[in-house]
Amino acid sequence: WLCQETMCYQELLIIKYGSNGNQLWTASNDRRYPAGSVHVQGAAIDNMGNFYVVADFDPEVLHYTTFKYSPTGTVVWTAYNPDSICASDVPHGLVLDKFGNVLVTGLTCYFAPNWAYATLEYGTYKADSNGVWVWTNTYPPVPVQPSAATSITVDQYANVYVTGYSTGTNSGNDIVTIKYDPNGNQIWLQRYNGPGNGNAVGNAIAV
Repeated sequence: WLCQETMCYQELLIIKYGSNGNQLWTASNDRRYPAGSVHVQGAAIDNMGNFYVVADFDPEVLHYTTFKYSPTGTVVWTAYNPDSICASDVPHGLVLDKFGNVLVTGLTCYFAPNWAYATLEYGTYKADSNGVWVWTNTYPPVPVQPSAATSITVDQYANVYVTGYSTGTNSGNDIVTIKYDPNGNQIWLQRYNGPGNGNAVGNAIAV
């Protein structure tokens, strides 16, 4: 929160501390929302000390907003969800692969008004060194509400794994876990229907 006179705003704030707990720098985003909120949904650091964060800004239509900061706290690039068409997109995770690509997953209303998984990759090398998205992948292919990815991870070969939930046939929500290759192609998909066709949600994933 940032308060000026009688008005208080929310803005994105990042603080870097040294190994002894001493504050090294702070960085903030200049978008301020007196009637909205800022939610950080994922963060990571690469082996060069660059810092990545994904957040959604409500009520502005800038959800799935991913930032790359240099080791000194300077914004290197900002990337947005290329599939966004409404203000209901919410990221739920961010991870880096071994090549330095940034992968984000979460909920998208690309099939508005229905929600779906949306997994994005932002490259930090070759032709996509400026944060330009490399590929996107949404699930399910036919709109089903509700559907959302909640967690993401990568393996040593840069394969991508996401989990979350999606409405099943004649059941409540099922856990849906998907593996993508480094180019965003689906390798496999597994659904888990809970006992009694009840609601099931995948909230974390690891390899």
